[in-house]
Amino acid sequence: MTRILRRRHGRRAALVAGSYLAVVVLSAGYAEYVSLTSGTPIGAGVLLMVITLPTSLIVLLPLQAGIGEDVLDGDALTLALVACGAFQAWLLWLLLRGPRVR
Repeated sequence: MTRILRRRHGRRAALVAGSYLAVVVLSAGYAEYVSLTSGTPIGAGVLLMVITLPTSLIVLLPLQAGIGEDVLDGDALTLALVACGAFQAWLLWLLLRGPRVR
């Protein structure tokens, strides 16, 4: 908590980054729920991909080219997209936190 308070915009940056991460995790949970109940999480999976853009392209473009199709499938793909979202939340924190307050 003191690390957040040491920055000029620390509270706002933490709120934005934490909210974004919560949206990513909730979307992943929804995609998993839809996958378990109906078997095809097409809409929920696309929602998770869109929310985690642009870093999700790092995961998705090799799959479109046919590289690693067997490696990232189902739950592993969802986990990779959540990792992309966590990375973006960290970047949001870095960009929005502001300079240190003395």
